[in-house]
Amino acid sequence: MKWSKSRKFFRTLRSVRMTLAPMRRVPRIIGALLAALLVLPNAQAQMRDWQAVRNLRPGTRIMVKAEHRYPCSFLSATEDEVSCEVPQHWRLGLPAQMTFSRVEIREIRKEPNQVKDAWIGAGVGGSAGAAAAASTSRSFPGFHGFVGGLAGAGAGALVGATVPIFQVLFHGGKLIYKR
Repeated sequence: MKWSKSRKFFRTLRSVRMTLAPMRRVPRIIGALLAALLVLPNAQAQMRDWQAVRNLRPGTRIMVKAEHRYPCSFLSATEDEVSCEVPQHWRLGLPAQMTFSRVEIREIRKEPNQVKDAWIGAGVGGSAGAAAAASTSRSFPGFHGFVGGLAGAGAGALVGATVPIFQVLFHGGKLIYKR
């Protein structure tokens, strides 16, 4: 092979390598985004803000951490204590309603609303599925868009309902009070 031909060959390999260079960054970008998603929910926590606890709506699912963790539905809060109702499946030896004094509470976390997140996921997935199916269909784009929308809505609802579970597993919910 002559030098002039090898020079063209290596120049082509270099241009291919330079073209694919951004693709090498994708795993790093995805890793950085996942790390940010795991860290950011706690970054905006309202520490020592008892008023945030008092402003909760009755029936909001919370996790009270005192001596142990107690999942319950918020009932009311005064200046000195929080009252909540323990779900039936967690009552193993616990009373139906529990009252925690402010002094013994280490932190209170609000559990995510999975139903709301499932509806959001269904909307996003349905619109994306309808658009993808209708745009790739050559015959009957309306029907394929409808079916794609249904499939996307189902998948989106599943993802939307599942993602908050990971927030609870990694963070225990959104921190609203910490002593």
